[in-house]
Amino acid sequence: MSGKVETFTYPERLLRSNMYFIDAGQQQVVIVDPSVAGSQIIDFLNKRNLKPLAILLTHGHFDHVRGVLALINEYHIPCLIGENELDYLDNRWFMGEISEEVQATNLLQPVYDQAKFTFGALTLTVLATPFHSFGSVCYYFEQEKMLFSGDTLFKGSVGRTDLYGSAPRLMQKSLTQILQLPQDTRVYPGHGEKTTINQEVKYNRFL
Repeated sequence: MSGKVETFTYPERLLRSNMYFIDAGQQQVVIVDPSVAGSQIIDFLNKRNLKPLAILLTHGHFDHVRGVLALINEYHIPCLIGENELDYLDNRWFMGEISEEVQATNLLQPVYDQAKFTFGALTLTVLATPFHSFGSVCYYFEQEKMLFSGDTLFKGSVGRTDLYGSAPRLMQKSLTQILQLPQDTRVYPGHGEKTTINQEVKYNRFL
């Protein structure tokens, strides 16, 4: 059944970034924020006989992109990233050293607000949510009622606004867009436990 999500958390004490595999049907998956070494991800896919269709980056911070280059080199699949994130890729907090190599493949694909993509049995909508970084985006799967929020929205919290490239003045506008989604939408954040829009509306003090 497509839409099933498997989470892999990078075992690093301070960051613990979440990476997600979304079932796209017929032994195919979409990968969100490949935050571990590419060799680990490739081994995971091979053991389960899975074929990746695309990489979705919520933003370009280093703790969310560790496996990007290896995945592109191995599978030659598109890597989506917010159009306004490209300006920051040469900063050490962002994709940094691998950005030039990834861009040379022509598979780094900038995406914009409300753009729609279909991968296998999955259709997603891009939501531009700048503030944690100026090019941060979320990926909304309407049919499956899922949102991959990166470092925009966490269970009980929201992303930092004190980093290079942050846009704190845009925080409320970005969060308001997310809160308009159906209340039973499941939220898969870049760090921490999954939640729902309804739970965050009720209990997240930042909203």
